Amino acid sequence: MPPDREATLKQAEKLLRQGKLQGAIAEYVRLIEDQPRDWNSINALGDLYVRAGDVDRAVAQFTRIADFMFAEGFAPKASALYKKALKVKPDHEHTLLQLSEIAARQGLLVDARNFLRQLGRLRRDRGDVRGAQEILVRLAMLEEADGEARLAGARAAHALGDIGRSVELFKAAAETLAREGRPRDALDALAEALALAPDDPDLRRQVARGAVSA
Repeated sequence: MPPDREATLKQAEKLLRQGKLQGAIAEYVRLIEDQPRDWNSINALGDLYVRAGDVDRAVAQFTRIADFMFAEGFAPKASALYKKALKVKPDHEHTLLQLSEIAARQGLLVDARNFLRQLGRLRRDRGDVRGAQEILVRLAMLEEADGEARLAGARAAHALGDIGRSVELFKAAAETLAREGRPRDALDALAEALALAPDDPDLRRQVARGAVSA
């Protein structure tokens, strides 16, 4: 028989008043198993797990709601819940990645970069070279990324075996470096792109024009 929501919540509150935290958690778990989209109860369960010191289960509850909100297009609500999860577990990679995505979509590029850089540091520190390179590519693809970031992303994409992405990022790096008043570096970026795509006639023309200008 499905549990009665109100009765279950009252029982959980009673157990909490008695200091029986694990009993209250069990009541919420029982309720959520029957009503898996009872977001208020899931959030409350996450808070109880925090009180119990069960960080992983707490984060799982918060991100469960946040993932749903994000998928449904409620980015501000998702962001608030991801930040709640991040406060509990600052090295939670999924949360950092989702927060960077939301920030980028909202035009908060400084925040997006900071979340990605934090994630990149975590991956480097644990020796995840490929994972760290993936973050460099993401940083390079952010709007208003500078020339150095785009170059780093292009080289990381090459290392990952994504030649098409690497060429596109080298081209983007060249444009950015030219705007930054670094024509020689822009030409070098185009040359690196041409080395990966020697049959690209547009790239050949750009490199030739750049060489003449230099």
